[in-house]
Amino acid sequence: MNDVEDYSPYFDRDLRDIKFRDDGDLDISRMPMEKALQVIESKARDILKEGGLPFALGGEHTVSVGAVRALKSRHADLKVICLDAHCDLKDSYYGQKMCHATASRRMMDLVGERSLFIFGARSGVREEFEFARKRKMAFDFSAALLGKVVRSVSGSPVYISVDLDVFDPGVFPGTGVAEPGGIGLPDFIKALKLFSDLNIAGMDAVELSPPCDPSEASTFLAATAVREMLLMAGS
Repeated sequence: MNDVEDYSPYFDRDLRDIKFRDDGDLDISRMPMEKALQVIESKARDILKEGGLPFALGGEHTVSVGAVRALKSRHADLKVICLDAHCDLKDSYYGQKMCHATASRRMMDLVGERSLFIFGARSGVREEFEFARKRKMAFDFSAALLGKVVRSVSGSPVYISVDLDVFDPGVFPGTGVAEPGGIGLPDFIKALKLFSDLNIAGMDAVELSPPCDPSEASTFLAATAVREMLLMAGS
């Protein structure tokens, strides 16, 4: 498959127009979860000290918790916007308090109930949806609702977490738990254009699993999404 082009026709910008760097992989695959999160948090803190914007690529969604820990220590009023097919609001999952199924709940613990917003969730147990509805933190993926939340957090530092399973499995089957009814790239671009007006403090793109899609279509879409996020944050 061909490489993704540097140029984005959606933002009319090129990756060569912005400054960014790849710091490589963190060697955390064999670590206990808490130790891995400490390594992620430490790396994000180092980037913040340099005046940079942390952008984590994963990997499972729990990596977001380490990055949000670092950002919360810097920004008391941090907000988090998650694009995700799953609520991830379980307090524990098979006895685990820290895992992909509890990622949003742990981020909520850090920033507070009124500072976490989830778009695109279409899978979860009844209790998760009831929990989210009661606190008005989960929304359908629509430009109107995205715009409303963007306006409400305007001026605050915002962390954008993109669980790539928010995309429909028809265009993105390469993820661990694919859920029908997701978005396409045009929907994603519309969301990024709304986010471009925010004070973005950090980002991630997670849950790509290349073995789940031997065609590499999901990998290509993930790379495109990362390009657009870089250009959005750099605009």
